Amino acid sequence: MADLLNQESEKDRLAILIASFLLIVFSIYFIIKDNTIQTNELTEIEISLNSQPQYFEYKAKTPAHIILQSKEYKKPFWISNFEYKTINLDSFQLNINKNDILKVKINKEDLSNLNNESLINNLIYIYGISKNNIEYINLTKTKGLKDEDSKIAYFSLILGFLMIPYIFLKKNVELRFEFMILTYIFLSVIAYSFLKTQNIF
Repeated sequence: MADLLNQESEKDRLAILIASFLLIVFSIYFIIKDNTIQTNELTEIEISLNSQPQYFEYKAKTPAHIILQSKEYKKPFWISNFEYKTINLDSFQLNINKNDILKVKINKEDLSNLNNESLINNLIYIYGISKNNIEYINLTKTKGLKDEDSKIAYFSLILGFLMIPYIFLKKNVELRFEFMILTYIFLSVIAYSFLKTQNIF
């Protein structure tokens, strides 16, 4: 019986080690990966729509997004991720239509690829869009959402390190891996909510 408990304990230790390692690695990846694009990295171009905007809801691994096809360029223009979240969809659907002339902000690096279709990169991301001087993407809110995402990554990194002590518990202690994970998540949510109210996060 003791041997069986020890075997289960070792399995739990390994599971905790793998879980904490993956959490730390992915957290560091998202911290290092800076999704924020600076204003000086953007350029504004004018396009006219050759069709109605296409709207796609979140599905499986594909986030909700809007596709715009222009008369001037081969590649479609995409509004997705954080930019999509800041759009007032009702207003956008009402006011953005076929044949409209729009000003869109794109990455300067994409300027030379507007007509170069490829299997790897077959779209142009939009970071700002306006019609008749009315902006439909709130750049300030977009930056705020990206900053919030980075804070979650830092918090996950701390959680990953907090899991490590469980690996060094005595062998005769029966580890409850699932309970430990749920406990940490629960306490983490409470701690994060508290720290956020204190403007620490």
